[in-house]
Amino acid sequence: MNAPLAALLLACAAPTIGATRASIRRGELVVRVHVTGTVVPEDVFRLKSTIEGRIESVATSSFTWKRDDEPLAMLVHRELAAMLDAKGVVGQELMEDRWQRVYRPTPIR
Repeated sequence: MNAPLAALLLACAAPTIGATRASIRRGELVVRVHVTGTVVPEDVFRLKSTIEGRIESVATSSFTWKRDDEPLAMLVHRELAAMLDAKGVVGQELMEDRWQRVYRPTPIR
């Protein structure tokens, strides 16, 4: 066998030396993209309440409907919000447990 033919055969066989067999399956392809920018709120509206406080959690998103008995968000009293914001030794969960009976979060419906 001549040298150029042997070199050609060796070059053609080289990619298959390290090849491995794999199985193909269907599934979701997760795409993650790092983005930067500014969030601009749409449809901002203010709610008037007889209780002074702040919204602690929102249980809905834009363009969704809730039934009358389902809360949209939870409003905590001003005093509880101040205690939760104060830096101290007691954790937030323990603070909420201690003061839950006195300052009950109010559901916004």
